[in-house]
Amino acid sequence: MKPTHNCLLGNLTMPPLTKLLARYANQADRNIRSYVSEDALNALDPIDYLKDVTTFGCVSGVVNRMVYCSDTQHFFDENYAEIENLRMKYEKQTGLAITLPND
Repeated sequence: MKPTHNCLLGNLTMPPLTKLLARYANQADRNIRSYVSEDALNALDPIDYLKDVTTFGCVSGVVNRMVYCSDTQHFFDENYAEIENLRMKYEKQTGLAITLPND
């Protein structure tokens, strides 16, 4: 199922989006949302960045902090519990299992 950026971004314009991203990026409790928000704020155009991430994922190279396999592995290890919680929530909401090859 391909995510659509319209439902994720809604009708946010740049100032409210930037304010929201800054709030998430600066939260004391670091998580995936804060990581993505920080990257979006550092992008030339945060809206385009978020559209690219939701459309093409990290494999496109748009997430410059996760270009190398070692970067991705570190991110996964650091955020494993949250990733697992998101996976289980997705599977429960959609009824679709997420399976990884060779896992």
